[in-house]
Amino acid sequence: MSTVNKEIVFFIRAYNDIDIQLSLIREFALDDAYLVRVIFYPADGFITHHDAHEATQYMREEYNVIFESLLHNPKAPFILRRLYAVQNKIRNKRKYIRGDLRALFLKVGDVLISKIMRPYFAKSEPWLLKISKTWNPAIIVTDEIQFQPNRSCVIDFLLPALKAKGAATYAILTGHRVYKDVYPSGEPEDPAQKNKHQVARLYFVPSEHNKEIYTHLFPSENIVVGGNLRMDKAWIETLSSRIINTAELPEKKVKIVMMLSKMNYGVEAQNIKDTIKILGAMPNIALAVKPHTRGMKFDFMSDDEIGHAHIVDKIPSSALIEWGNVILMTGSSIVFHAMVMNKHTGFLKYCQNLETIFDDGRACTVYNSLTELQQAIKKLDTDGFGDEGRADPSFVKHEVHGGFDHGQTAKNHKDMIETDYAKFLATQ
Repeated sequence: MSTVNKEIVFFIRAYNDIDIQLSLIREFALDDAYLVRVIFYPADGFITHHDAHEATQYMREEYNVIFESLLHNPKAPFILRRLYAVQNKIRNKRKYIRGDLRALFLKVGDVLISKIMRPYFAKSEPWLLKISKTWNPAIIVTDEIQFQPNRSCVIDFLLPALKAKGAATYAILTGHRVYKDVYPSGEPEDPAQKNKHQVARLYFVPSEHNKEIYTHLFPSENIVVGGNLRMDKAWIETLSSRIINTAELPEKKVKIVMMLSKMNYGVEAQNIKDTIKILGAMPNIALAVKPHTRGMKFDFMSDDEIGHAHIVDKIPSSALIEWGNVILMTGSSIVFHAMVMNKHTGFLKYCQNLETIFDDGRACTVYNSLTELQQAIKKLDTDGFGDEGRADPSFVKHEVHGGFDHGQTAKNHKDMIETDYAKFLATQ
């Protein structure tokens, strides 16, 4: 690579975006040829705090990555910057105050500020134009929002302006589709591409299965398989050894983490409730239930119904997987983290109506009934853990790591971006 310092900008919309892209951010930050900037921006009427992820401070201190919010920029309207500062204080307090009038007051304040700010996010070209004139990135990375118009005025306006200045743009799928249906909820949540021309130079997806789905959704894009960035082997090792503290939960021989999916994705709600109720009553296990990270509220069971189970919406999934030795799910792709760590994983088929990539049992143990699950857990408690429930290495290689043995998905992405960027420069 050239010794000329190039700026690469990662535009981040939400926690899940940064969670997936951090391994690639680090891969570029390890290369002295790049200045790496991570910018959080408003989308869908909402903005995520630039320090929302548990790894942000580590990345800042260890690799000098710049994390900032668009609303920190001095060229943003003064009222937006002040409202954003107040909202951040409210959200920091909300992390530690729950279940009383103060929590309700803080929630109302948070929602009210978001509503006040929303009109500024709808049409903001004047101040965005001022900001765009101060930036000159060589490479820009976003998720698929760059070919989904009207979700963010920032992306709709800034990306064309920066591309006109010579930036090359790349897109990375947020998430990892594990369902066979293109529309698992029964209706299109990812709007099909309206553009008749290619927007991003490359659009990265984790697997061939995902490529089939997103070729249907975004037919104009150049879709390539790079593996799951969140499941980069080196990054998972870093999360485990340098960043994540094991969750402070009860210590038992069998420690179960139950990762919930969106309830409208084929989930049998009553079977989920019955499972939590039964597991929460078993005396020799510890149970942690993690609601889906995209705003899922666990409000469909009482404290009496869940027994000794812990509802752990505030604990990062990585910390829960570190703690647990049995990871159960109905279709959550975060289970790949546990598979890479060679932990016992289980798919609750009796709780899921949709066809998934887990159905054939290569990825993990398939439980077809609650009775079957109970028997398996009792067996683990008495006999201990063997190889049962460990993922087939070939499944991890092809579905999680894009067909590469080494599991270095961040390096895969960086190599492909740099190869394509060289082609891009040759045409300028």
